[in-house]
Amino acid sequence: MLRKLGVSVARHRLLSLLCWLLALAACVTTALLVLVPALLGYLGERLLQPGLLTRIPGVGRWLTRFGDIAPDEGVFSKLARGVQRAPALVTLAGTAVLLVLGSPVLAMTVSNSAADAIPRSSTQYDFLSTLTEEFPLATAPRVQLVSGSDEAAAAAWAADVAGLPGVTDAAAPVDVNGYWVSTVTVDPHQGPDVVREIRCCS
Repeated sequence: MLRKLGVSVARHRLLSLLCWLLALAACVTTALLVLVPALLGYLGERLLQPGLLTRIPGVGRWLTRFGDIAPDEGVFSKLARGVQRAPALVTLAGTAVLLVLGSPVLAMTVSNSAADAIPRSSTQYDFLSTLTEEFPLATAPRVQLVSGSDEAAAAAWAADVAGLPGVTDAAAPVDVNGYWVSTVTVDPHQGPDVVREIRCCS
């Protein structure tokens, strides 16, 4: 009972805090929407006059250039005017820069597995190559056909699977605890596709 009462009090305090925060946010938003236009209308052109900091020797020059009152001619306006004077030249120069930046794509190698992504000079590549050559069953996806029918039907199923794309071999079915099991050898990169194809056709 005391635990439920404590949870209820905590929820009540949390709701009260959220209500106060929402009310404060509404007041601040209303004040900004009302006071800011009023201040802008009252001050008017006074905001366009240089501030007091610009009168400080050495500081006013930098404030006038980078802040306070913006100059009539800025960096971006000069840049835009220069681009408009020679648009074709700027377009060709920008295209050339993009081509140079994208040139590494020509030497990019796309791979589907970790073995293809490893450089040939790496020791990891030698390890994976040796593992694939010496222990092919450990690296290739293991796909097995399990049939509860007779041996002839299991053999016919294995023959059909052997003709699927990505399948390199389908062994003859073997009796394992009353089921006919046939091991299918597939391409390492097409294991999931072969499994989906088998499930669709079975």
